[in-house]
Amino acid sequence: PSGPDVPQGEIRLETSDRLVAPGTITGSPALTRWRVIAPVGMTPVVVGDLDLDLTAVSVELSGFFVTGDVLVGPSMAAVDLVGLTTDATAGKGLRVDSTAWTTKVSATRCLLGPIRADLAAYAVELHDCVVDGRGAQPMPCGGDPGGDPTRSAVAAADRFPPDLVATGVTFVGPVGAGEVWVADCLFTLDLRTTVTSTGCVRYCQLGPADDPQAHPPAYRSLTSPLPSFGDVGLDGSGYYAPLLASPGPHPAAPMLMAASDGGEIGAYHHARRGPLSLRLAQRLPEMTPLTLHTHLLIAEPEDST
Repeated sequence: PSGPDVPQGEIRLETSDRLVAPGTITGSPALTRWRVIAPVGMTPVVVGDLDLDLTAVSVELSGFFVTGDVLVGPSMAAVDLVGLTTDATAGKGLRVDSTAWTTKVSATRCLLGPIRADLAAYAVELHDCVVDGRGAQPMPCGGDPGGDPTRSAVAAADRFPPDLVATGVTFVGPVGAGEVWVADCLFTLDLRTTVTSTGCVRYCQLGPADDPQAHPPAYRSLTSPLPSFGDVGLDGSGYYAPLLASPGPHPAAPMLMAASDGGEIGAYHHARRGPLSLRLAQRLPEMTPLTLHTHLLIAEPEDST
């Protein structure tokens, strides 16, 4: 294939076993666009750090779990993560070499630990991701979920933090960046940028401790306290239930309807679960006889039977 975005070579991880990560991957292969992908239904785990430093090569990593860090060396042309998960509870995430000046780095629909990179020619691009700097246990059974609340979700690898482009991302922990262009993003703590005179912050949840002087002027963003995320996190049915109820003492959280398209702010923005539930609840009376009064109740999968 000759298209600039079409892989020339593909490695398929057709297994659900644990695979030991190789050492630092270097060299100058003849093919410069590669994809490493786990097919649908496969759940491989790469054990250890995945260290990439191929000369002038673009690599897409898609659909598997890495127990260590994804390390990006200065020789790489581009690294694109799609549907990738790292062990955020162990503080493992994405680390870009501080000398990788011309390397493009992006992630889409990923669950990542801390991101560490320095200022470069290209901004780090994130779309529909969770970047977890804290590393708390996802579903703690009582007690303290642990993690480090002060550990940054995004920060400099060495000296100057990277520029950041993000849409529909939840950042768990402080975020430090050079220049930012962010929309529909949830910041659980604070956002601080080196450049405040340019950039864009739109339709974001910045939290009650936000410092307006620490980043570019925010447009139609929230600074209200973060809502409770329900019994099983952001994916819990109880989180969306207030959308379907009439206004009362416990109305729906504003961030469920404050995104640029009227949907939810954060990593679940692309799923549009809240607006879809609300639309269905509003249309149910049109689909039933006049003598029936319909109500939509959201149940967890185990309760649906």
